[in-house]
Amino acid sequence: MGGHAAFVWLSFAVAVALLLGLALQSRLGMKAAEREHAEARQEAGRDNEGRRGA
Repeated sequence: MGGHAAFVWLSFAVAVALLLGLALQSRLGMKAAEREHAEARQEAGRDNEGRRGA
C-alpha cells in the first residue's frame, strides 16, 4: 500500500463504524416509531369503541 496502510485501514474502520452506527440508529428509531404507532392505534380503537356505543 506504499506506506499508506495505516491511513487506508483506519479510514476503512471509521467507515464501517459509521455505517454500523447508522444502521443501529435506524433500527432503534423504527422500533420506537412502530411502538408509538401501535399505541396510537390502540388509543384510536378505544375512542372509536366509545363512540359506537353512544
